[in-house]
Formats: sequence, C-alpha cells, structure tokens
Amino acid sequence: MENSLPSIVTFGYGRTNDLWPFTLIDGARSYAAVADAGVVRLGRPDAAGGPHYLTILFLLGQAIENALKSYLLIRGVTEGELVKIGHDLPRVLAQTEIAGWPTQHPADHFLLKVIDGSYRHQKQLQYHRAREMKSCHCCAPFVRP
Repeated sequence: MENSLPSIVTFGYGRTNDLWPFTLIDGARSYAAVADAGVVRLGRPDAAGGPHYLTILFLLGQAIENALKSYLLIRGVTEGELVKIGHDLPRVLAQTEIAGWPTQHPADHFLLKVIDGSYRHQKQLQYHRAREMKSCHCCAPFVRP
C-alpha cells in the first residue's frame, strides 16, 4: 500500500490558484440559463431562424467548457494545464473523461464537435489580436489599418 497523500484541491483562492471550480460552474449555469432564455424568447436555434442561433450555440459552448473545466479543477488539474487544453470542446471532454467523468455516448461526442466548429471560431473573436483579425475575411473591414 502506497503511503502518499491525495491531491489537495482548494475551493477558494490560494497561493497557486486564481480560479475557483465553483466560479466556473456558476458561470456555466449562467451561460446555459441565458441560452435557454434566448431560445424561449427568440425561437429554436437553427440557421433559418436568424443570426441569434450562433450566439445561443456560443453560450452553450461556453457553458459546456466551464462545466467540464470545473470538474477538471476539482480533480486536481492545474490552471496552467487548463490553458494548455484550450477551448477545443472535444478535447476538454476527452480530458474530463480521462479524469473520471463518465464516458459519453458517441452521439454526444458528435454533437459537441458540431458546436465546437462555431464555438472555437467565435472564441478567436473574443480573444483577438488585431493582426490576426486583419487576415480574417469577416473581421478585416472592422479593423483599423
């Protein structure tokens, strides 16, 4: 029998963490609630229903990412490791399953990949650098020369 201490996970600010798992899960719940309110108010999120569907998919992607990363923090993954995982939703889910989250149905993995395509593109716009936006056909008209 090994005589090692289990990983210690803090649920508040400590010397080495600036991110609370509960902050992430609260954020996830908030993003999901706003997405739900958008569906109730604006209708089903599909391409034919108007441009709001991209916003709703983004909010759902943000909720999923925050919820899964909250679990990873609780399982002892560091903030630095979360940054390395990035915003790739299928990758975040895979890392979460490795950490002990129940394996999801293949259909759920497929749906996550569908959401991820739109989500990661929008995340690039959220954390943009002007030089990267100048080369983007949809953003270039809005960037100063």
